Amino acid sequence: MKRTFTCLLALAVSLLTLQVGAQMYIVGDAPFGGWNPAGGVPMTVGTGGTYSYTTTINGKVYFVFADHLAASSGDWDTFNNNYRYGPLTDGETVTANTWITTQRSSEGAYCFTGNGSEYVIKFDTINKRFRINGNDTPVNPVTGHLYIIGEAEGNAWDPSVGVEMNTTDGNLFTAEVTFNGIWDEEDANVSYFSFTSKLGNGTDDWSGIAPYRLTPISEGNFWVTSATLGVPIPMNEFGDCVDVAIRIPKGTYELTVNVEDRTCLITRKSGGGPVTGKGWPAMFGGVMLQGFYWDSYDATRWTTLTEKAQELSQYFDVIWVPNSGSVDAYGSAESMGYMPVYWLKHNTCFGTESQLREMISTFHNHNTSVLMDMVLNHKSGKTGWVDFANESVTGPVTGLNYSMTWSLADICNTDECVAQGYAATGAADEGENFDGSRDLDHTSANVQQNVNTYQKYLINELGYDGFRYDMCKGYAGYYVGLYNAASTPAFSVGEYWDGNPETLRWWLNETKQNDRIQTAVFDFSLKYPMQNAFSSGNWSALNDKGLAADADYQRYAVTFVDNHDTGQGSNYDCLKTNVMAANAFILTMPGTPCVFYKHYNVYADEMNNCIKARRAAGVHNQSGIVTQEESNGGYILETAGTRGNLYLQLGGAVANGCPYGFEPVQVGENYALYITYGIDWRHVAKDGTIVGYPVVSKPAGNYVGSVSLTVAPNESGTTLVYTTNGSVPTASSPTITSSTAFTFTENTTLKVGVLNGDQVENVENYIYTITKTASTGINIYVRSTMNNANIWAWSSNGNETGDMWPGKAISSLDKVTINDLEWRRLHVDADEAWMIFNNGESGFENQTNVIDVTRDTYFLYPNSDLTGFNYAAADTYLDVTEKYAGTNNYEHVYVLGNINSTGWSPSNGYQMTTTNGEKYTATINFVDPYGGYSYFSFSTALGSTWDEIAADRMGATTGNLLITDALLGTQLSVVPGTNAFKIATGKYNLTFYLTNRVLVVDKWSPVLRGDVNGSGSIDISDATLLIDYLLYGDSTGMNMANADCCQDNEIDISDVTTLISYLLTGTW
Repeated sequence: MKRTFTCLLALAVSLLTLQVGAQMYIVGDAPFGGWNPAGGVPMTVGTGGTYSYTTTINGKVYFVFADHLAASSGDWDTFNNNYRYGPLTDGETVTANTWITTQRSSEGAYCFTGNGSEYVIKFDTINKRFRINGNDTPVNPVTGHLYIIGEAEGNAWDPSVGVEMNTTDGNLFTAEVTFNGIWDEEDANVSYFSFTSKLGNGTDDWSGIAPYRLTPISEGNFWVTSATLGVPIPMNEFGDCVDVAIRIPKGTYELTVNVEDRTCLITRKSGGGPVTGKGWPAMFGGVMLQGFYWDSYDATRWTTLTEKAQELSQYFDVIWVPNSGSVDAYGSAESMGYMPVYWLKHNTCFGTESQLREMISTFHNHNTSVLMDMVLNHKSGKTGWVDFANESVTGPVTGLNYSMTWSLADICNTDECVAQGYAATGAADEGENFDGSRDLDHTSANVQQNVNTYQKYLINELGYDGFRYDMCKGYAGYYVGLYNAASTPAFSVGEYWDGNPETLRWWLNETKQNDRIQTAVFDFSLKYPMQNAFSSGNWSALNDKGLAADADYQRYAVTFVDNHDTGQGSNYDCLKTNVMAANAFILTMPGTPCVFYKHYNVYADEMNNCIKARRAAGVHNQSGIVTQEESNGGYILETAGTRGNLYLQLGGAVANGCPYGFEPVQVGENYALYITYGIDWRHVAKDGTIVGYPVVSKPAGNYVGSVSLTVAPNESGTTLVYTTNGSVPTASSPTITSSTAFTFTENTTLKVGVLNGDQVENVENYIYTITKTASTGINIYVRSTMNNANIWAWSSNGNETGDMWPGKAISSLDKVTINDLEWRRLHVDADEAWMIFNNGESGFENQTNVIDVTRDTYFLYPNSDLTGFNYAAADTYLDVTEKYAGTNNYEHVYVLGNINSTGWSPSNGYQMTTTNGEKYTATINFVDPYGGYSYFSFSTALGSTWDEIAADRMGATTGNLLITDALLGTQLSVVPGTNAFKIATGKYNLTFYLTNRVLVVDKWSPVLRGDVNGSGSIDISDATLLIDYLLYGDSTGMNMANADCCQDNEIDISDVTTLISYLLTGTW
């Protein structure tokens, strides 16, 4: 969708400039007309937003670019401040036949030295870059051929052997290639390759093909990751940096090389497993999930995670699971694995070793990597202090033998066991002490060998992709690097619990092997500023962004809000407010975000949207921060991705509204996330590409008797898969390729996804609740932030929640979404019911009083504002039926107040207009009864008295809320009640959105279709301004209502083509 939009926009730009002349200029020395801000030479429009200019250059010349010219030859200020493109450093030298990135720059010029021949200067407006093509060096060494050399299609590195790519024009080369992952043990399951335009004469002819080699721009080998799939990889000039290659996981891929642009685009066709990188990959755009919490023995069993693997893998690229080593001979004791006993035996309370293998394999099938919690600081005996388990097993995958033995020489001589009479003879402990188990001496060659054996078993036999190192303060960071260099995990992250960023940098450098950092680290230096900001509203604390904002270390920063240690309610480090806002923050930041499972269970839908937006924008662990500042009593963060930007508002900054050039992704409590306008973030696949999506004719919800609907793909060529039993669809589920009809007469959960190769992407859920008659039974809706919340309910039918206290877990009730809020619902087929909310314990302090229910009712339990984890007493609840029960479309919405000379009257209201029962609009001329201000509110009915319509009224969150100029165009909450809005007298456009209960107020202005700049006439300048807005998001001087040339309430490429058509034909 994004690519289609860009191409259409480029076409519109081309059409427009063919009618009115070039829109890019070169200003500079003699070949460019002399230094004159009003007299630069115009460039000729090309395709795809490009412009060119051909001239002879002899000797040194200075120049800049501009997208407009000034009105007069002396108006340098206007030219420099508004139109000029140039270098950041004056006199920057330009090399022929090389792309140069440019930017707005008010001073400074480029310098180029020509040899007296003819040059073609090309400017790319989409990517803000230019190049000067000439005969100084060969412009294009490719003479009709391009080959993939290296480990493609089973080949070895041989300069005389390559896979020839297809081309029709000598510039764009394509090939579908399988890489078999034939590299040596260090990098098993990956391949390396590059390109050449000429093959050698023999197996040693590397020097002969050196000038023809095409390689990636990278300090070392370029690692293909989730973030780089579908994104053009910048390539060197031919012959440069021949020692680097592209590293890719095994699988089949489509490769496209653009020789002129020097880019390589890679998309996955099939296979490949998770896309990874050693230690922690560069430019990694994935998100990690901590797939457990303290005592989550049942909730995160291997079988449970296996069942959820496909659903979780839609959003997460890496999942971190507990240590899977047995802690007793039988593998049944409840333990989180932090006092390990066995290293080669993997039956635990989370499941058997067989179930563990199946879980890892299932996640791999969905391109998700699995990390194990690696506890190397200490070890426990089988039954006593020091009787470590000697182990020997045969690997079921490789057939290799893995064995290890232990002695007292492997235990630090400073350990507590010495005082108990055990003669531990290892070296002194190099880090912090842990007295719950025996501290291992990592200087011991035997310990090091045992760790290497352990990790190779985990990777080669169980299939783990990497490790989360526990308690890294307990031993020197050098050993983490040593172990990783030997076992080469794809992912590694250490828990070095310290809030000082300098200390974290020091520890990372301690892990270096061959001068290369070997692991990532959890960014505690960001955790604590976040704790300060999101718990107290001290937004200035976010100015300290830890490693994630450090360009030299952000690749190795794994950011998080809470984990199993900090996320316990009794822990002072646990964030209890603004939890989702904090997660939105790390999902917008560079670094790799790690989401806590408890948080995801509560905020899954909101997080999923944020993750999809991050993926669609191409934000990765080394993305740049564009904006980071306090604003309006809150905070703003803007991050640049490879395809667009994310823009996050926190706290009071949310009132700023949607910034120009962006569109909303998710608006929640104290946060609002936006993405660059035009990016289809809702339908982005895991590899960053845009896939199709299902079109379902009826929304989820409550229906009487039955519901009939159709499901169809949004475009031809898209294949959908679906289920109607609530299970997640797979590649083998029933398919839909054209409009298909369904009729449901019973409660049905429809899940529809898009089949993308052998993967299912973008699964959407539709829950249809069917009641036999409109008035049968009672629905009890609950939202709860308590992990162990239960409901015990009964009616004249008997017990409605089972026969055993504490009843049913609220999390197990039917999930329904009403007005974008997720609820859990208990349906009782009776006219009255009684219930008790509880936390699973006995005693009055652990349960509510008996609640009598006679109608559909909405509750929050415990009494909470739902802004985060609320640890209020278990005997409290809140009935919010009045706030949330109004979920049906209103037949009418009226504006009450100072709208005419009659003024406030329960029988006098202005009826708003709606076409879909969701969006209501009105243009109101507020009169002036109170010194320049008017007051208004809303009602869904009119009556003869105020009491008669009291239950139908809606208004502001506080009495007489003043709508200032700063609040115009922003979303204002509308709640049940009589509070009025206050506004300066005048004419305004009001828009009320039913689903989110928000009001948007804009000043009214006369609409002259096509008069984008509000000049009173329609000419080419209006088209230019509209195109600039769509390209760059700059709405300065625009009349947005007039810009809606298609009159479809949206501003997009169709408005450009409609306006251009009007300028050419004179008719709409």
